Amino acid sequence: MSYQSLMVDLKGKSILVVGGGKVAYRKVRTMLDKEAVITVIAPDISEELYALGDTVTILQREVNRTDIEGQFLIVAATSDERVNRTIANSCRDHQLVNVADHTEVGNTVIPGTVKRGQLTISVSTIGASPKLAKRIKQHLAKEYDVSYEDYVDFLSHVRNLVKKLPVEREVKDELLEEVLEERFRTSTMERERLIEQLRQQC
Repeated sequence: MSYQSLMVDLKGKSILVVGGGKVAYRKVRTMLDKEAVITVIAPDISEELYALGDTVTILQREVNRTDIEGQFLIVAATSDERVNRTIANSCRDHQLVNVADHTEVGNTVIPGTVKRGQLTISVSTIGASPKLAKRIKQHLAKEYDVSYEDYVDFLSHVRNLVKKLPVEREVKDELLEEVLEERFRTSTMERERLIEQLRQQC
């Protein structure tokens, strides 16, 4: 299959995770902060999943076709390849489907994600090597540390102010390039000085 990177707003969306083990737990954890409505169904549920409490709905039983209907995203994460394929084949064409052990069976990949405020960096090997994806994610997490949260907020603020400036497009582009310099990421004083200058010019 040919995949295209795409970010989807999962807030309020119904997500079904079929499986109660470590893989299912990892999948649920990646989506917990997305404010989605997550349901987990499996005959055996791990203590890790139960420990998530009210953040997810847990049904300890076999999944059936009616569970799948109406779901925005279905994640097949059981330890049984046959069951995972059956779940994927039961989904409708308009539904998003992720199959944990065989990505090519579904139509959706859930990448590893590093999130720093408004900055989101995703990485995936499309199932070729989850361990490599994990290693790259760890590297990115160190490279783009928590300092980027405030910095990206600053960039957003600057962009909004630059849009209002009564100057040519070329000048605006130069300003937006300038704020990518390291001094603005590392110095709060530099940021405050530029913000004040832009406010005066607006």
